[in-house]
Amino acid sequence: MCLSNCHAFLPPSLLVLPVFRPRHVPPSMSTPSRPAHRTVNDRAKDFLTQRAVQQTMFCSRVLRDETTLHWLEDFLDHHGLDDLHHCDALRLPSTEYLTRLLKEPPIELLIRKPIQGRTTNKNPYIKRRYYEYNVDIVPRKIGRRVLVRRS
Repeated sequence: MCLSNCHAFLPPSLLVLPVFRPRHVPPSMSTPSRPAHRTVNDRAKDFLTQRAVQQTMFCSRVLRDETTLHWLEDFLDHHGLDDLHHCDALRLPSTEYLTRLLKEPPIELLIRKPIQGRTTNKNPYIKRRYYEYNVDIVPRKIGRRVLVRRS
């Protein structure tokens, strides 16, 4: 049975072509309307910056640096950016995004995680214990990583 030429034997009314629909973009990642006068070079720079940010997020996930990953997602509200596979996912032009990232002041975050062990929610006498530590987020270093990956 030949599958490549089967459409030659079907009448045009029965020929069904596959319909390709664009992937659904979550409402939080809907891109704002951008000016129509953007050049091809501007779009290429935006795409390269977006891919560099996505690669930085991927490397943070692989290296289990969840704090940097979550901070980068929260920066300018880019939640779900690492899962998107289309152009124009950044909310602003690449130059503005990188400028804001490089000018952002360093932040010290307090991370609090539960200690695994004999704690249960059912026993009221055993209190859940946590350990805390500080993480320094330096956006300038993250911006340099993005620029290196972009080049």
